[in-house]
Amino acid sequence: MSIIEVRNATNPFSIIVPRKGSENPEGETQSLPDPTYVVPEIKWYEQMVYHQFMIEKADSAVNIEVGPTNPESELLLFIKYREKPMYDYYDILIPLRAINSSNNGMYDIFLPNHIINNRTGFFYIGVVEVNKTAVSLSTEPFLLDEMIVNQNTSLTNYTAGISNYTLPGIKRDFTTNYSMRIFTSGCYFYDYHKKIWSADGCFVESANQAMTHCKCNHCMSSFLLLLLINFF
Repeated sequence: MSIIEVRNATNPFSIIVPRKGSENPEGETQSLPDPTYVVPEIKWYEQMVYHQFMIEKADSAVNIEVGPTNPESELLLFIKYREKPMYDYYDILIPLRAINSSNNGMYDIFLPNHIINNRTGFFYIGVVEVNKTAVSLSTEPFLLDEMIVNQNTSLTNYTAGISNYTLPGIKRDFTTNYSMRIFTSGCYFYDYHKKIWSADGCFVESANQAMTHCKCNHCMSSFLLLLLINFF
């Protein structure tokens, strides 16, 4: 957590804050813990390999870093609030190939607050691998190329077993292992009138392992800006 004092603000502004690091046993400075290495294996009674993370404060953004060891693998990430996602039951679907990777093969997925939709509590991530050719020849080739945010509220009453939908090209056995790291960021200011920390008018424009970009679209004479970072 970092606190920055802002005085005499008259226009909307941005603040880019480097993450404060801690020293690891090797003497290197790290701002986040090492990614978790995963050898994926789908349980016989489930559709995906599942991970869980929690958002503690409203108005938070989320970063999900994924690094497959096999760069040719086609991984899909399904995200669902409070419940494990299924092939046709999810809030967000993210094909890794739709995200730009860094030089080290790590994919950094940034989910701003308007996608998280101001929700707090547990979220689940489901990871599956698909056959690229099979998906490309199916009626749903878009599954490999674009992020889908599902706003269909009719899925709220979904009951497992009712749907016969099968994801095209699904692989039960992965051809790759992967690493994963999840962390949240938030930008909050101290409201002197209400005597509370608030995010009203401030949001996380972008974030990664090195910095958080806070943007405030309202003007105040002076205030304290709180940068909150959690990791899992």
